[in-house]
Amino acid sequence: MIHICYGMYDRDGHYSKFVGVSAASIFEHTRDKVTVHILHDETLTDANRKIFDELAENFGQQINFYDVSDLCREKLADFKEKFPQLKKERFSIGTLYRLLSPEVLPQEISKIIYLDADTYVNLDIAELWNFSPEEKPLAAVAEKNIDATFKKNLARKYLLTENFVKPEDYFNAGVLIMNLDYFRKNTEEFESGIKFLTEHPQCDLFDQDLLNKLYAEKYLKLPDKFDAFVTTERVEGRRKQSRPAIYHFIDISLDLDLSDALNEMWFQTFKNTGWHSAEIFGNMYRALQDFHTGEQDRLLNLSAIMSGRSRIFYTSTERISAVKKIFGVQKFEEVIDSTKSGSLKKLIKICKNHPDKRIVFIYVENPEEVETELSKNGLRQGFDFIRAEWLFSPALGEVLHTHVMLKGM
Repeated sequence: MIHICYGMYDRDGHYSKFVGVSAASIFEHTRDKVTVHILHDETLTDANRKIFDELAENFGQQINFYDVSDLCREKLADFKEKFPQLKKERFSIGTLYRLLSPEVLPQEISKIIYLDADTYVNLDIAELWNFSPEEKPLAAVAEKNIDATFKKNLARKYLLTENFVKPEDYFNAGVLIMNLDYFRKNTEEFESGIKFLTEHPQCDLFDQDLLNKLYAEKYLKLPDKFDAFVTTERVEGRRKQSRPAIYHFIDISLDLDLSDALNEMWFQTFKNTGWHSAEIFGNMYRALQDFHTGEQDRLLNLSAIMSGRSRIFYTSTERISAVKKIFGVQKFEEVIDSTKSGSLKKLIKICKNHPDKRIVFIYVENPEEVETELSKNGLRQGFDFIRAEWLFSPALGEVLHTHVMLKGM
């Protein structure tokens, strides 16, 4: 028997659909008997639970449910007290549910495959199950091998910038083989990991950072195909044909472009689940309508505030010529090169010295970081600064935001 585990905080019923597709992809590609264990809380509705049961029955497989909000009430309360960050929209308490699996699952289960909700299994899961951590706590895939932006974004991973973990050892926690017997025998390690997170709030990946801090030097490294980032697959030109792999649709990499083989693969499985219904299309339409309305409001606001204000463009060296061409930048308008030392401080100083006289167009790879710094200095998004790509069309390289429709499912 192969044991698969998911942790799920089912806000708005969204995660049920993704866990359902992931589980269905396993059932479609695997001959062996599989039991799926879903660690959930009170957000899992009876209606979604019924669809899971019907899915398992259709494939002759089994799905078990564990309400951790009841089974681990005290521990979860402790998590919420220690990690107030979990209340932010980007995170949820569900990110820590996988860490409860050694305690919640039956003692006779000695190992599990843990999968994130946004994974798709395009191979026989027995291939992965046959790997054994043996005396090691877990098996995983090194993130440097599957993330095309890994080197570029090292500075965004606290454990690496502070030398707690070597870059070549840092692993992604979205696909794991967990040695439950090891975790049950070494509960003090888990507690030390929790203590480390409380003392280092810069660790914003929570369970992934915890597991890396504890086990980056002693885990079994798996072949890359067992955690293939869809974003990397596309960068490397593998979008026209899928391969035997466990695909990880991180961030917003799933969209409605069905000329992409990886999107088509996901939706082919989705249409065979109980979540595929007329209601879904209504929800997607409303989500797109809300997004479109928001875009219009931003443009109307921009037209209102531009009167009497000059533009500043904040962008990288390689994008300067494109910005000048697209926006028709005039000689008297300033373009600040974001790659130069002190460029952000310069931008903030200009804006503070000329309040309500400048509007900044940001066009960099990670605009969130720039926006955060500007906001900290009293500047307002949508009034003092905006993202330049908000004004781009697909012809100018801006993708269609179909992911907002998928979130509305």
